[in-house]
Amino acid sequence: MLTAFGKVLRKFRIEHQLLLKDMADRLDVTVAFLSAVEVGRKKIPANLISKLKSVYTLDEERVKELVEAAAISNNEVRFVNLDQMKLPDREGVLAFAKNFENLKSDEKEKIISILKGIS
Repeated sequence: MLTAFGKVLRKFRIEHQLLLKDMADRLDVTVAFLSAVEVGRKKIPANLISKLKSVYTLDEERVKELVEAAAISNNEVRFVNLDQMKLPDREGVLAFAKNFENLKSDEKEKIISILKGIS
C-alpha cells in the first residue's frame, strides 16, 4: 500500500514516464530502497526531496506537495503485515491499534512493558 508520499512520487513518475529503476538511478539509490520508501517500509530520507528537486528541477508547487505528503507519511505506520497473521493475532493487532489512545496511562505503560519484555 502506498504512503501519501509514495502516491505523489508515483504520480510524478507516471506523468514523466519514468520507471522506478530510472528514478532510483538518477537519485543514486537502489530500486528496492525507493520502492520501500514509496510503500512506507523505509523512512523518507531528509535529503530526498531536495535531491528530487535538483535532479528533476521541480517547481515550488510540486516540492510543497512532496513536503506535505512526507509529513503525512512520516506519521503513518506501514510495516505491520497482517496478511501472514493468523486470525486471532490479526484481531489482536487491530484491536490494539484502534484502542490504544483510549487506554489510561497506567494501562499503556503496562502494555508497553510487556511488549518490551519487561515484567
